[in-house]
Amino acid sequence: MNGMKKYEVLGRITNMEFINNQGDKNRFSYHPEGSITNISVDNKNHKIDRCVVLGNEAFSISVIGDKFDNGVIWNMDGHTFDLWGKIPVDELKKIAEYILENI
Repeated sequence: MNGMKKYEVLGRITNMEFINNQGDKNRFSYHPEGSITNISVDNKNHKIDRCVVLGNEAFSISVIGDKFDNGVIWNMDGHTFDLWGKIPVDELKKIAEYILENI
């Protein structure tokens, strides 16, 4: 992810949007685990798998086709994190690992 385009705090949710070198938007957000927040994923257009990101159980959401974004969702230290973008899930996992190592 390159330059931050947007940073907003909406109550207990923090959202950030970044633009990569190809001009694609990548979104990162987090909120306290257990706060009322829904993340909906269309299983017709996505494949949902369990994975591990630096020892934390996570979900990878892989798009079928190219119309939607890929995502990674995980819980850590009392928060739920989600990361979305057009980049491959393996790259999103690397970014998630970087985040986990640096917070």
